[in-house]
Amino acid sequence: MRAVNRVLSCAVVLCAAAAWAHGALPQTLEVSVRPGHPDELTVGTSFGLLVSRDRGASWSYLCEEAIGYGAGQIPTSVTLPSGTTFTGSIFGLAQSKDQQCTWTAVPAFADVGARGLALTSAGLVASSGKFGVTNAVRVSADEGQTWQDTGQSSEVLFFTDVVAAPSQPSRVYGGAWWYEDGGTTFVLRSDTGGTGFTRTEVTTLVPVHGPLRILAVHPTKPDVVLLAVNDDPGNLSVLVRSGDGLSTFAVVQEEHQPFNSAAFSSDGALAFAASFEHLYRSADEGRTFAALNAPKRNACVGVAPGAYYACADNDLDGYVLGRGDPAAPGLTGVLRWKDIQGVLACPAGSSVAQKCGAVWPVVQASFPGFDGGLASDGGTPGTDGGTTPPVTPKGCGCGAPGPAGPVLAVLLAVLARRRSKKRDALRR
Repeated sequence: MRAVNRVLSCAVVLCAAAAWAHGALPQTLEVSVRPGHPDELTVGTSFGLLVSRDRGASWSYLCEEAIGYGAGQIPTSVTLPSGTTFTGSIFGLAQSKDQQCTWTAVPAFADVGARGLALTSAGLVASSGKFGVTNAVRVSADEGQTWQDTGQSSEVLFFTDVVAAPSQPSRVYGGAWWYEDGGTTFVLRSDTGGTGFTRTEVTTLVPVHGPLRILAVHPTKPDVVLLAVNDDPGNLSVLVRSGDGLSTFAVVQEEHQPFNSAAFSSDGALAFAASFEHLYRSADEGRTFAALNAPKRNACVGVAPGAYYACADNDLDGYVLGRGDPAAPGLTGVLRWKDIQGVLACPAGSSVAQKCGAVWPVVQASFPGFDGGLASDGGTPGTDGGTTPPVTPKGCGCGAPGPAGPVLAVLLAVLARRRSKKRDALRR
């Protein structure tokens, strides 16, 4: 009995803390397709990143600890033609040069974080939007080794996304805002790949005041932009279209949940926009939108040639990521929690191999329908032909072997379910 009590005490103190650190309510939050590489998908979740390199046929897990960002963050990522991946969050900017296995922090963003990332004709552009620091938009022409000022820095403003026009990467758009005195909203535009920007206040041109996000630029018409402005108290979000490079604006859809993503089809004829509640589709280049029947909740959107991907709700939709034909209605599930095969296979000594093995059982136990068994302890295959050795718990460990394992798993599942119900209640 003492052993059981000890296990339960350890579980409450350590495992509950680990579950809380990973959100406990598993959700997909964003999806992106690497430009020019339609097989490579990245899904941001409430517990880390999921990656597929075979168009969704298989999925692997990268924990937040390996990359260097914290719980509750939705990171932003971009992969350069060289294969180097950058991932930013409020906690900083990290880079990986070995297919997302080993991550190192970029010192220039240690204090301010990275809110937006864009690959432009001038290099890599990054923006920051953190309270209490001097935020800025910076550009690097040497794959993140050095960074230059773009003339946009402020001790007051929060800079949001930066997005380059696919057909004209010298054209870069961005957003900025401040919440005091009723709110102030700005748009940024560069025609030099982000080496310099003009900043224009648009507070009186949009119907709500709050964070302004650049969501998508038309693939062949660099003047056509979709953006969202979210009312700072969170009561209203508007989807806005500009057809003249952010000189004038037209509201094309309103929601009571923030618009989080938008995308054009590869030919630009269709557009999609997502909020937490709905996925919308446009057949006229984003001028008008209509809600789709699926997903039923927890929407986000990304596109690839001949396909679009949408986040979904496991309970209501039966999957957490779906794929559809842009020209036809309906989604087919390509990701369910049970489809995740485990931690991304990486060499021993890499960030992922060192940090994610111990986290994965905790994350897995939070999935709906978890059967009480812990993840396999046979080790994670490594890309060097070896394996990352299994974690051997010592003392008070979440991965305790033997009879304690199922007890811990059940406790974790209960804790996760309680957390899930609480979050759902708050979101309503």
